[in-house]
This record gives sequence, C-alpha cells and structure tokens, in this order.
Amino acid sequence: GHGAAGPVLAVHGSTSTTLDFGTAMVGGGSICSATRYLVDGTKKRILNAGGRNWFHAHHGGRAGVAYYNGWATSSNNFVTPNTDWVLMCSDGASKVRLYTARGVLDNGNGNKRSSNGVTGLYINGGTGEKSDFAVAELITWDRPLSAVEMRTVLRGFAGRLLTASPPSMPSPPSMPPSMPPPLDPPSPPSPPPSTELNPVEASRSYSSVTSNDKPGEKNARSMLDSPQAWTARYARVGEWMQIDAGEEVMLGGVITQGRHDQDQWVTSYSVEASVSANGPFTLVGKFAGNSDRDTKELRMLNTPFRARYVRFIVESWKSKISMRAGLLVWYYLPPAPPFPPALPPSPPSPPSP
Repeated sequence: GHGAAGPVLAVHGSTSTTLDFGTAMVGGGSICSATRYLVDGTKKRILNAGGRNWFHAHHGGRAGVAYYNGWATSSNNFVTPNTDWVLMCSDGASKVRLYTARGVLDNGNGNKRSSNGVTGLYINGGTGEKSDFAVAELITWDRPLSAVEMRTVLRGFAGRLLTASPPSMPSPPSMPPSMPPPLDPPSPPSPPPSTELNPVEASRSYSSVTSNDKPGEKNARSMLDSPQAWTARYARVGEWMQIDAGEEVMLGGVITQGRHDQDQWVTSYSVEASVSANGPFTLVGKFAGNSDRDTKELRMLNTPFRARYVRFIVESWKSKISMRAGLLVWYYLPPAPPFPPALPPSPPSPPSP
C-alpha cells in the first residue's frame, strides 16, 4: 500500500522518536530518501536539519516539497495522497528530483538554495515540528549529485519499493528425449523509462518577450505549472521558444500548457531540435496545441530524436502567443567502449641446450 506494490521494510516512528544521523549533510551535500507520513499520525516535518531552516520531502501535511533556507520546490503538495511513499533526491541546493508514475520529475523551482550551515541531519530533530513517519531509504553524499546520478538512485528505490515481483510460473513439462526443446524468439528490449523534464527558466530563450522581460520574470516564465507563461512581444507566425535540456537526451515528446492567468494559448506549432544551441535544427514534428489555460497536452514524436536544444515554433494561437512547455525524454546512454584487442600469443620457449 501507500504507493508500494507490496510490503516495505521500513523504520516506523512517532513524534516522540528522534533519529540523529550525525555529520550527514554537515556543510552541504546531496540526499536521497524514501519516506512517508503515517495515515493517522501528525504530519509536519520528517527529515530536517540543525543550524538551518531546512526540510526535505515533507512539511505541514505536504509531500514532495523541500526548503533549504528557502523554497527549493513549489510550496504545493506534489504527492497525493500525502501518505504515499515519497522518493526524492536533491543536491541540497537547486536540483530536486521526485519519482512519479510518469518517471523522474524535475521538481525544483530554479531558485539557488544552500545547505551550507547545516549542523546535523535528523528525523524529528532540529525543530519542534515533528511527525509520525516511516523511512525505507536514506543515502547522503558530501558532494553534489548530477541529474543522471539522481535518476539512477530514484529508479533503484522504485525498483525495490514500488515494483511488484512477477509471480513465479510453473515449470513446463519435460520434453521427450528425442525431441529437442523449441527455441523461443528473443524478447525485444524494454524501452528505457521516460522522464518529464521541466528545465528552469534560466535554460530557456525566446524570439521576443512582452515588455522585454528577462527569463524568470513576468512574461518570460514558461516552465510547466508556472504562474504565468512566455508571452511573445509580437503577434506573428514564427515566434519561438527554445529549451536547453542541459545534456544530450533522446527527445520522445513535448508537453505544453497555455497561460495560467489569461485565456491565451498556442493552438498549433512545430518542433525543431539540435545538439547545438546554434543549430542546425531539424524539424521533428508539427502538432496541435492547447485549447485552454492549464491542461497539459502531451505530443509524441514519431521517432525519438537525439538532441539537447528544443525549439517550439508558433503557427497559430488564441488571443496572444502564450505558452508553457516541457519535454518528455529518454537520457542518452553512450555505447560501451570496445574491448581491448587480445594480446599476441607468447613466443615459444627456446629449446633446452
């Protein structure tokens, strides 16, 4: 239960239980955890710290949130119900990743925070805000984890906690000795897990912006679920928004929304992609856009495309050109290095005298 496929081995505690993890996170670092609120218990903080106003994954009945001397995520609840397991990683600053049914979600709000000054990591310690809790996984590092490392850890957590083991199958009857066993055709490889990627505002650029707002300001806030949108300065076909995925990925699809606070959205657009910010860009799809402010519309490419930079080019719109957007990606895995050549055979031993 609670989002898991079966029983979970975990430590449970009440508001009177305090766990002290010594010097973990002292001076900053990275943290990955699997924690949850107990159903009928007190729901405040679970993982918190001394020396800073700091919490990770839970606060005030909300699940999937983080505050490192300032909000590192939105303050809204991300996991429903809030008593489900929360699988979350962070570098203790600006990168926050949350495991969801759609894959690993970039949950950070783009603000640069810091865990410097943390004097200790606790469950139900540090402050008076305590919870009835369960913790199944907790790992810390004294360095920032990369986004790829966070995804690897979270998928490992999910494999242990959220995935049911397949039922055992009875053995097939033995074949007569004269009849060789049939050869099963090889199974096709499973596709890699997809991830909804919502890069921070600083990773986005535009052909034009109303009022010439800078990325992250007013009319230049195009992250999914942002309080506004990117709104182009000019009402013309060909206005564009470009997203930097941060690294080369296999682009599988795109996700769009309209403007949150106005009836403005893009009704059709094309998508071009490149491994370089300056191109050349390749057309990878033409899509219908949105029909309201906030519905997330997912559009899949016919064929995944290797890229880092993704450009949305406007073709038609409602009222004004306004868009919020993210990416659906598979992370590119480089080929394994070739095996070294075999050593030449040793020369024969000289004959005995």
